[in-house]
Amino acid sequence: MGIRTIITTILLILALIIISTTTAAAISCDCGDICVNQSGWWRDNGALNASTTPIQAAVDNATAGETICVAAGSYTAKVNIATPHLTLRGEGAGVVTVNVTSISDHAFEVTANYVNISGFNATGATDFPHAGIYLGGVDYCNISENTASNNYRGIDLGDSSNNTLTNNTASNNSYGIYLKSSSNYNTLRSNTASNNSYGIELHSSSNNTLADNTASNNSHGIYLYFSSNYNTLTSNTASNNYDGIEVHSSSNYNTLTSNTASSNDYEGIKLGHSSNNTLTGNNCSNNNRGICLGDSSNNTLVNNTASNNYYGIDLYSSNNYNTLANNTASNNTHGIYLRYSSNYNTLTNNTASNNYYGIDLYSSNNYNTLVNNTASNNNRGIYLYSSSNNTLASNTANSNNNRGIYLHSSSNNTLASNTANSNNYSGIYLYSSSNYNTLTSNTASSNDYDGIYLYSSSNNTASNNTASNNMRGIYLYSSNNNTLTNNTADLNSDHGIYLHKSSNNTLTSNIANLNDNNGIYLYSSNNNMLTNNIANSNNYGIYLSSSSNYSSLADNTANSNNYDGIFLSASSSNTLTNNNASSNNNRGIYLSSSSDNLIYNNYFNNTNNAYDDTGSNIWNTTKTNGTNIIGGLFLGGNYWSDYAGVDNDSDGLGDTLTPYNSSDDIENGGDYHPLVMSDNTPPLGITYLQNITHSRTYINWTWTDPVDSDFSKVLVYLDGVFQENVTSGVQCYNATSLISGTTHEIGTRTVDTTGNINQTWVNNTATTASTLDNTVPVINSVSLDPTDPNTGDDISVTVNATDNVGVTAVVARRMQFDAVGVVRCCVARKRVVARMAQFDAFVVVRACSIARERVVVTRRMHFDAIVVVRCGVLRDVAVIHTA
Repeated sequence: MGIRTIITTILLILALIIISTTTAAAISCDCGDICVNQSGWWRDNGALNASTTPIQAAVDNATAGETICVAAGSYTAKVNIATPHLTLRGEGAGVVTVNVTSISDHAFEVTANYVNISGFNATGATDFPHAGIYLGGVDYCNISENTASNNYRGIDLGDSSNNTLTNNTASNNSYGIYLKSSSNYNTLRSNTASNNSYGIELHSSSNNTLADNTASNNSHGIYLYFSSNYNTLTSNTASNNYDGIEVHSSSNYNTLTSNTASSNDYEGIKLGHSSNNTLTGNNCSNNNRGICLGDSSNNTLVNNTASNNYYGIDLYSSNNYNTLANNTASNNTHGIYLRYSSNYNTLTNNTASNNYYGIDLYSSNNYNTLVNNTASNNNRGIYLYSSSNNTLASNTANSNNNRGIYLHSSSNNTLASNTANSNNYSGIYLYSSSNYNTLTSNTASSNDYDGIYLYSSSNNTASNNTASNNMRGIYLYSSNNNTLTNNTADLNSDHGIYLHKSSNNTLTSNIANLNDNNGIYLYSSNNNMLTNNIANSNNYGIYLSSSSNYSSLADNTANSNNYDGIFLSASSSNTLTNNNASSNNNRGIYLSSSSDNLIYNNYFNNTNNAYDDTGSNIWNTTKTNGTNIIGGLFLGGNYWSDYAGVDNDSDGLGDTLTPYNSSDDIENGGDYHPLVMSDNTPPLGITYLQNITHSRTYINWTWTDPVDSDFSKVLVYLDGVFQENVTSGVQCYNATSLISGTTHEIGTRTVDTTGNINQTWVNNTATTASTLDNTVPVINSVSLDPTDPNTGDDISVTVNATDNVGVTAVVARRMQFDAVGVVRCCVARKRVVARMAQFDAFVVVRACSIARERVVVTRRMHFDAIVVVRCGVLRDVAVIHTA
């Protein structure tokens, strides 16, 4: 060996000694149990273990419960973690990158439980189905503050449960965060998933909690798919995705609360083929569809806000038995939209405002219930198109630009107690074969055009509705066989109730008052029935125009209208009976170019009652038994307040000055049997019927006659047997020839001058005396007031007298006075004349136990005696000394 060779060998040995000495030097590791850098790994105060795959080498040399700290740098590795309770902590996702060795590898693959990974950027696993961080069949792992980018799946959990993912970022992957194959009870909190195809997806994974995550700029922001059930999504943000949050394919019983899904290209939140989910307090704005349900049933949406979308809340195709309550849908094209066979849904207390359509049921949406919703300031408030058997109750649809409630080709719906006011067109509008609907107790007032408008819609029933202060209250155009009952159409600027080319309708008990034009107006409308309606204080009360034929008007009231109560223009073959048209300013009834109308048993009380310019109408029917409109016994013609003829045969029909022609305003004929007013009202009964006196053989009764001006007499019966007529003013009856000790009943009925008898009995019972009365009355005391009168003074004489039968009068005799005392009774009238006296007046003393009478004194008087008289028989004398 040469010298050069020897020297080279020595140098190499020295170099190896130096390298060996350096490698063996102790290195600190104060962040965990094992530290890793790009050269290798070491333990605290240990030597560096060089490795081309230092992270995997550290994992392989770690034991359960240890922490591995990875320093900044870029690592090419596939890290398999099979040791439980192991923690890998990178220096930060922004400075520690793990790039897979092959696109068909996972950057991190965890196959042990209780593994914690944080602070890494895992990238490069782009081949299906690999991930930046993959948990396979493991539980209770914690993945936090990592970045998983540019992988097929960023963070992937397969059949892994009870894991926690926090503050991770998953971007530019096909799937950002992916839970599959029964990955249950995991918690995902404050993660960010952006620029992925699927931001966060749960596939067949249940009972997971997603809170405060952000999913943006993905195709699908948060996606629950294929029987992912009982998951809870709270306060997540899904924005600028194609779909924000989507629950799909039998993903049921999930709860979505307080999430924000905004500015997504299509849906904010979508439920597809999923049921029994609850959405509460979510905010979905600036999407194409805020909240969308497709083929999803039994879901509950409460207190959500959907604004500035094309569709606010959209139930699309076969969504049944869903409940929408207290949601707000504003500034959308469609606020709340049910379409294509979405049935049996319940919408309660929702607000849909400032949309084009507030609440819209479109195409075969049936058996839905809408209660207490508000749809205001839209173009159309509530709109039903080709939707049937729905119930709308107590909703408010006010101040919409078009119509409040609008039914288009929709039938068998019920509208009850809704309010549709101040809309620019109609309050409630039924259009184009909207048939068999029921409108009850709705209010449609102050609309620019019509309160309730039926256009080409038939067989509807409207009852107890209020349609006031519109242009037209209730308007039927080309609508047949409808029934309007108990509606109020007042104070409209045109017509109260208007039928235009509408036939076979029934109007009953409606009120149409104070309208600027007509109360009830029929234009070219036939075979309608108007019964018991009130049309007062309009321009015209009831107006039939332009061949409105073959209708029946019965029991209607048309009073106090500015022109005519009932007006027929070019309308024929109608029947008018039992109507009242009174106090109208022009005429009660006016017929112009109208023929073959039958008009009888109506009441006309106007200054000018009738006008008929054709002379071919019939103004009476044949005399027929039956109560007429003024209570008479026969039907015939009409009651005319200005008929001056006479009823000669007392049948209640006029016999002279016929036919009645309203002062020649009825041409060629008139009423041949005008009704004459008869008095059919009996007088009141007598009052204060009482027994005044009686003896062994008679009983005397008195009473007060009734105050009726036409009272004539009293029919008197004794013990049920007629006795006599007592004429007005007598007011007493004396029954004589009676047996002592017997009881008798007087019965009375009153009769007026027309012969009407009050059928109510007024009776009284009294008994005759049983023995002869030999007991004289007793004067108990006599007093004068004043006790010492002067000439010209009034003296009040008070006598207290009693008797076993009764005291009828007290009379002073043999005294000087300026009066004559007249004692009255029903049996006899006695005049007691005092001797030595001058008489200027009569004093009437009625039966009583104490008599008080006033005597005008012209000089001092001497009373010799006070006499007590009972029915004219002197009973007692008491001597009185000079007063």
